[in-house]
Amino acid sequence: IDLYRPKRDQMVKSLKKHMPKGVRWTHPEGGMFIWVMFDNGINTDELFSKAIENKVAFIPGSKFYSNNNKKYNEIRLNFSYPSVEEIDRGIRILSSII
Repeated sequence: IDLYRPKRDQMVKSLKKHMPKGVRWTHPEGGMFIWVMFDNGINTDELFSKAIENKVAFIPGSKFYSNNNKKYNEIRLNFSYPSVEEIDRGIRILSSII
């Protein structure tokens, strides 16, 4: 927990700083992921390709739902691997392509 807390806190700080209004996210008390929810106009399966072109990766939320209940406006972000600096840069890039 002590190892990941600064990275989690940086990701939350970066989301608050860079994401447009209306974007929501979880604030995990444990684990390594933040779940981000966009309005229905954002298709995160399509956003994924643009993000990869800009060297930013996430898991589209649709991959976590059954075929009948897929949601295409959510993503899962991991904060365990990147550095604090990479987290801020990645969130800034991601928000710029939304």
